Amino acid sequence: MILSAHISQAEGDFAWSGTLELSDPSAFQRIRIDDALTVQMGDELFEMIVDNKMLERDGVGMPRLTVSVISPTARFTSPRATPADRSWLFPMMARAAAEEAIGEAIEWELVDWLIPAGRLEFHDATPLDVVKAIAEAAGGRIETTPEGRLRVRHRFPVAVPAWAADPVDHVLTDESDNLSCRESHTLRTRVNKVLVRGYLPSGNGGFLSAEVDGRIDGPNEGRTTFYGGDAVHLMIHVGDDVTLLDPLVSTGVVWLDGQEETTITEDLVFSLSTTATLSKPALGIDSELWFGLNLGPLTLESDQRTVTARFAGVAIVRVKWTLSSRQFYEANKL
Repeated sequence: MILSAHISQAEGDFAWSGTLELSDPSAFQRIRIDDALTVQMGDELFEMIVDNKMLERDGVGMPRLTVSVISPTARFTSPRATPADRSWLFPMMARAAAEEAIGEAIEWELVDWLIPAGRLEFHDATPLDVVKAIAEAAGGRIETTPEGRLRVRHRFPVAVPAWAADPVDHVLTDESDNLSCRESHTLRTRVNKVLVRGYLPSGNGGFLSAEVDGRIDGPNEGRTTFYGGDAVHLMIHVGDDVTLLDPLVSTGVVWLDGQEETTITEDLVFSLSTTATLSKPALGIDSELWFGLNLGPLTLESDQRTVTARFAGVAIVRVKWTLSSRQFYEANKL
């Protein structure tokens, strides 16, 4: 699954480039440098190759998996192409010389001209260097189409003296086009404290947490931000040593709205240890999937959060486990 994607090509860049942030470590491991990818952004398809990949982790949290991509025309320049000496001893059309340098057709939208014999010579140049020099000799630019083909075009499709008389292609106005927009809201806080517990529970089952139900298919429909008068559904998670009393509120009404069991997927990191900790108490572990090193079957300890493997080591395991949560309903949030 792709969490985010960004692809762009600026004036003067010969290729599209961008980054993809992935959520699946197993998919990240299978990707190799120079692998071909097709990225769909809206209705546009971009043919790309993997330029680099990076894994960043802060402490024992989930790693950030980033893949850098670039147009396949990157193979015409360093480090994928080896610089070499090249010369043409016979007269050659500019487009033909450029296509001969890269070994494939170019979307040529620039004036074509005859280069006299012996006038075109390069030293220690990549194929892209050759095409760039030929294009710039006539005021052209090189870039790459989304389909991955090299394109050579005029810097200005219409000569500057003809701008006043030439019909425009697009007219952009603030009235019909959203050229720029910024909006800011300041929320006045009328309640600055929510007391969930007045002591720290101890013992193996000493756990208590409260959170807004942010599930997409939950009663809040994925919302986690609310305003005065909104109704809010909360999830309370407790360990065996914690007893919930009736809620005491200073305003509005809060009542118990039932109990629900949910399946959670979580990645646990073992760091030269046999144990790792779940984020919340679990009723039981449903399945486990090791990425790389397998430390053996997992056991859920009596505190309902500690997970023990048979062997110690450095490893990541994806576990699916069952969570029981108490549902509370707040009818008047301030």
